[in-house]
Amino acid sequence: MGAAGRRQIQFTALCTSPIKVAVQLDERISPPTFAAMVTTGPLFRGITVVSISVTDLDRARWFYGEVLGFGAPLYDLPDAGWIEFSAGGADGNVSVTLAADGWTPSTGTTLVLTVEDCQAAVVELRRRGVQCEDAQVFPGFVTFASFYDPFGNRLQMCSPA
Repeated sequence: MGAAGRRQIQFTALCTSPIKVAVQLDERISPPTFAAMVTTGPLFRGITVVSISVTDLDRARWFYGEVLGFGAPLYDLPDAGWIEFSAGGADGNVSVTLAADGWTPSTGTTLVLTVEDCQAAVVELRRRGVQCEDAQVFPGFVTFASFYDPFGNRLQMCSPA
């Protein structure tokens, strides 16, 4: 037991490589019961918008709208620094927002888009001039590949393996 009733545990989370994570549990706070979770339901009902920071809205409009094929923006508010696209029939939309000074591209949290055939999509995006990494195949699970927008943000795509 740590200070003031806190207990620290460690576990390993599997991402692309194992990561050790330390978590502190506060023994004074009881977790909700299963019945309470079922009765109240989930807090979140889906993803509405994923926002990606960019430094040039015109270039973002071209890349996301034409190169990636999202089409005409649903909302195009350059004075507000915001353009929003439909993500090809997905549950949520993709917005691009004008980045603040000092911003750096995201390579951590990543938008993953579903495609019919990931390896074919890599070939097509490269044909369109997009920087793509080779697809990685996890047999029986998923094939995915990373690619980058003109601002250096890492995006990914996946298809069943």
